[in-house]
Amino acid sequence: MTEMFRLAAMSSGWYSERGPAQLNLILAMLAGFVLSAIIGLYWARNTSAPAASSLAVSFLLITFVLIRAVSLHAVDKIVFARIEGVTLSSVSEAGGIVVILVLIFLRRQQLGPSQNQSHRGG
Repeated sequence: MTEMFRLAAMSSGWYSERGPAQLNLILAMLAGFVLSAIIGLYWARNTSAPAASSLAVSFLLITFVLIRAVSLHAVDKIVFARIEGVTLSSVSEAGGIVVILVLIFLRRQQLGPSQNQSHRGG
């Protein structure tokens, strides 16, 4: 999809002037992330800390992926920088998923064996 938008920008003649439009879109996405995180965390205020943290990390990870998708190279220069052969993008995405998994395991430990069984239908 990113390639489709890149080609549309090139054919419309504004690809070389995309910086301000991209910046506004990225700022709008960040504002959307903040608003979604506030609403989501308010909605989940009675859940455990790991569950609320998983929700916040999920919002952050989704926002990161969306910003990368619309950046058309501006953000890619940063996130595809390599450290010891690994891109920052890979570290960010995998790190977010690992944080969510760790928080799920922490929550399962908080519930204890009896409640874990009831959540599996047993």
